[in-house]
Amino acid sequence: MIAIVVQPGVEFDHSNIIHYQPQEAQPLAQWIESTRMVYEAHSTDYQTRTAYWELVRDHFAILKVGPALTFALREAIFALAQIEQELIAPENRSGCLAVIEEVMLDEPQYWKKYYRTGFNDSLLDIRYSLSDRIRYYWPHSRIKNSVETMMVNLEGVDIHWA
Repeated sequence: MIAIVVQPGVEFDHSNIIHYQPQEAQPLAQWIESTRMVYEAHSTDYQTRTAYWELVRDHFAILKVGPALTFALREAIFALAQIEQELIAPENRSGCLAVIEEVMLDEPQYWKKYYRTGFNDSLLDIRYSLSDRIRYYWPHSRIKNSVETMMVNLEGVDIHWA
């Protein structure tokens, strides 16, 4: 065994982040020093650069940051979809954002029990939640195809800056 899984007082939900407070984690940080192990810290997404440094310093050496990484991917794809809206003729657009929403609404098993229940609230959570349940849908063939179409569309555009 090389690590113990812990929750070092950091957390996030759909719209809030609890940031690392090193002073609150000192009992854990001091205890592990008497062992040859480190901590695996859960829910460390969305922490500041300083907090990540402090977590590692305090022996939380394995950090779980999946949703924060896929959140960044989602934000990039959404931004590219907006660029596609501006630059590509309507009949050639991928419809990427609409495809994502259609698939997620048709197949809600990865988000239904995590997000709010009203239709508008669900759409807001699907689009913008920090827990980023979209990450489970990226491999879906319809979504993959729409993202690939969008990328091909954008690769074919020459943007003149001057």
